[in-house]
Order: sequence, then C-alpha cells, then structure tokens
Amino acid sequence: NTHRNNSLDTLRGIACIFVILGHYPFPGTWGGIIKSICRTAIPFFFMLSGYYSNKNDKSRTCIEIVKRIHKTIYVCATT
Repeated sequence: NTHRNNSLDTLRGIACIFVILGHYPFPGTWGGIIKSICRTAIPFFFMLSGYYSNKNDKSRTCIEIVKRIHKTIYVCATT
C-alpha cells in the first residue's frame, strides 16, 4: 500500500532543477545569490528522498535501501 505525497514530489523536482542550475556559471552578485540557493537544494533533495525510505519496519527500510543502491549502480553502469 504505497501513498505518495504529490507536494513532496513537486518540491523534490524543484530541488532537482536547482541542483542543475547550480552547475551553471551565473555572473555578478545575483549569480552568487543563485549559487547559494542552489547549494541548499542538494541536502534538501536528499532529505526529501530519505522521507520515502523511512519506514516503521526496520527490515523493510533495509530492503528499500538495498533496492535503491542496486538501481543506482545499474544506472551508473549503463550510462
């Protein structure tokens, strides 16, 4: 029984956009402000992603983390 919070998914998508923007060199004072905002997006993204990994059952949480590690390795190995 999986329930997704669409608001959290939207925030995670926005954080992804800020992470991407953080790699673009913005000039001037506004560039520094944008870079600062983008740097906060990375931990925010991981915090939101961890929300879905946290289960009440410790064994299910471990299984979920192992699945995510396998997915990450697969993506890294095939790209």
